[in-house]
Amino acid sequence: MALDRPTRHRCDLGAKLSVGGSNHPVRILDLSETGAFVETVVELDYEEAGKLELALPGGEPWAASVSVVRLGTSHREVRHPRVENVTVARPGVGLQFVGMNEEDLERLRGFLELLDER
Repeated sequence: MALDRPTRHRCDLGAKLSVGGSNHPVRILDLSETGAFVETVVELDYEEAGKLELALPGGEPWAASVSVVRLGTSHREVRHPRVENVTVARPGVGLQFVGMNEEDLERLRGFLELLDER
């Protein structure tokens, strides 16, 4: 029997991915309780470990240890004043959150609820 997959929340958020001692700006294109897909041109390897940091409203930045679980593309919505519903394929990686404590998970859940309200 398959486990239910957590709801993915489409978004377009700036974040920082730290891997191998280097910090890289990334865009989070979808976010869930268990991971995220980030747009990046940085070449990463499958199962490479790192840290994802995201500024959340009303507090310290939220951070999680991550592992690369997918190399590929996702879609990013492009906003234009004269055209609606335009998306482009963007390169990136799927990240799985690793060893997140309950407090950080609750902060993430609260933020995901805010994403639902928009």
